[in-house]
Amino acid sequence: MRVLIAGCGYVGSALACRLVDGGHTVYGLRRNVAALPPGVLGVAADLSDPETLVGLPAVDALVYAAAADGRTRESYETAYVRGLENVLLALDGSTLLRSVLTSSTAVYSQEDGSTVDEESPTEPTGFSGELLLQSERLFRERLGARGVVLRLAGIYGPSRTRLVRTVADGSAAAPEPRFTNRIHLADCAGALAHLLSLEAPEPVY
Repeated sequence: MRVLIAGCGYVGSALACRLVDGGHTVYGLRRNVAALPPGVLGVAADLSDPETLVGLPAVDALVYAAAADGRTRESYETAYVRGLENVLLALDGSTLLRSVLTSSTAVYSQEDGSTVDEESPTEPTGFSGELLLQSERLFRERLGARGVVLRLAGIYGPSRTRLVRTVADGSAAAPEPRFTNRIHLADCAGALAHLLSLEAPEPVY
C-alpha cells in the first residue's frame, strides 16, 4: 500500500515507522523533511500553500494528521480546514481507497461525568472543537465511506510526559476528582494503522 501522511509530525512519524516496518511505501509531507524517520519518502510542502502541493505522489491512502501551529482560531482553521481542503484538491480524492483524519475529543462539550462515545452529541463550546467539526464535515463530504475520523484525546509518550510525571510525584493538582482521557503515542499509531487495514470501518471512532 502507498500511503501519504500529511502533517507527518509527532503522531504521523510514529505511524510512518509502523507502516514502513510493515513493508508499505510511505510518503511524509511536512515543511522540514529532514526530520522524517528513516525509510519515509519526504514530500516538502506547506499545507496552507496550494502551490507547494502540486505534483503529490499517487497513493492508495491518505492519513491527515496535521497539527495547529498555535492556540488561535486562525491557526486551527489553517491546519484543519484549509490544509485538508488543499490536500484533497491536490490529490484528487477519487483515487484514494481509504483516508483517515485525526480529529479530537474537543468536538464534545460534556462535563457532567456522563459516558461519551461516537453517538454522543457534538456541541463544542470553543473554536477548536467548532473548526475540527468543520474539518470532519469537509472530510466526509469529499470522501464518503472511504473516509474515517479518529477523535484522539490527551496524547502522551516520548517528550510528552508532563501529566504522568506530576501524578507520579504528587504535584498534579485538580479542583476535584475527575476522569480524563489519555492515549499513548504507540497506541495512536496502532489505531491509525488498524483503520487503514479494515475492510469496512465505521465512519467515526
